[in-house]
Amino acid sequence: MQKTALLISVLSLCSALFFNQINFQKLQNEYPTEFYGRYTVGTADDASYLVPPVNFLNGKGWRSNDVGSGAYVFRTPGYGCFFLINLLFAGNHALFLLRNIQLLLFACSVYLLFLSIFKLTQNKLLAVTFSIIYGILPFTQGFLYYTLTEGITPFLVILFSYLIICAYKNINIKQFYFAAFTLSVLIIIRPQMLILSFAFLPFLFSLIKTKQLKNITIALSIVMICVSLLTAWQIKNYLISQRWVPLNAVYNPDNNSIFRPQHLAITAFYQSFGANGTLFHSSVNQIWQHAIMGDTSVIYIEQVVKSIPDKIINCVGKEKIVQAFKLYQTCSFEQKEFIRQKMPMPVDEIKSESQCAAAFNKLTNDVHNNCFLFSRIYVPIKTYLKLSFHSNLSMHIFQHDWRGKWWMELLRWICALIHVSLFA
Repeated sequence: MQKTALLISVLSLCSALFFNQINFQKLQNEYPTEFYGRYTVGTADDASYLVPPVNFLNGKGWRSNDVGSGAYVFRTPGYGCFFLINLLFAGNHALFLLRNIQLLLFACSVYLLFLSIFKLTQNKLLAVTFSIIYGILPFTQGFLYYTLTEGITPFLVILFSYLIICAYKNINIKQFYFAAFTLSVLIIIRPQMLILSFAFLPFLFSLIKTKQLKNITIALSIVMICVSLLTAWQIKNYLISQRWVPLNAVYNPDNNSIFRPQHLAITAFYQSFGANGTLFHSSVNQIWQHAIMGDTSVIYIEQVVKSIPDKIINCVGKEKIVQAFKLYQTCSFEQKEFIRQKMPMPVDEIKSESQCAAAFNKLTNDVHNNCFLFSRIYVPIKTYLKLSFHSNLSMHIFQHDWRGKWWMELLRWICALIHVSLFA
């Protein structure tokens, strides 16, 4: 049984290495300047993960290069610590080591997935089928050459699943402890994974029902282990910020970037009519970037309004949208001096920002009230279909270099059908 699992995991490693390396070389050839001397595919999120451990080693503390308390609290430190370990072992070649460890962890996740499914079902064919689908088909391998949490999260989720299955099968306290520690690490890497803690509930309730002090102590200790690393991080954030910091600290009060409270309100407005991310970012970024440079020309607002669907303009009124974006332009312009002087924004509420956020919240409510069927039914269905009805083959080679070839289209349809079935 384990030989079969090992064989599939080795084949999965070969598959992941093959597709990722070809994709990386294609990117190097197409973008030689951007990829010169790199070992991983760069993204806008790189700095928030990789800069804190570098600053830590340089004696600057665990922080980004931003100003204000947001520099210390923006990202939970799990993935940064993973990179830090690679830095300590490989120095300037840390990213080369990191990407190869991510490949090996992916192979390990395939092995553990096989064992998990077999333990759960006692069906070898089912374990083989799902392991091959997950491990060998490239629609799950897209982030292994990236410095993102997605590079190691699948391994940790599957490891946790394997440990929790073994713990319930054997009613083994030690295995529950191992599962709790794994979840603690997973949460500090990706806080959304806190939802997996529900897997402990049946066991915890069974312990508490006994009303025995020993069992209640075990239950409490499992809970404490699960949240231990996140609790330590949140306490540290409180000591630095003198306030409780949300898990998603992108909108930290003194954050001196585009991510201000009004940005969150504009996001909600665009989400109300199902706008894609490209439209949203191109619209908001354009106004903000020009405003902080001192350019508050109305032409940028006119360009943004033209990009909004006519249905929404008719629904809420063009003038209201224009006025809301004028308010955004104003508060962005007021941010200019703070950016120039590299100062954090005031923690206290800023009147212009509050007015801007209120204007966009009003627009969002108008969309929901005046276009109820569109915003509450059509948009969620459209969003669901957009998330599910695709192949998840995100690598450059699949989207550009090989697109249109018959075997590529066959692979695309196979992966799309599997991906859709997971959402069904």
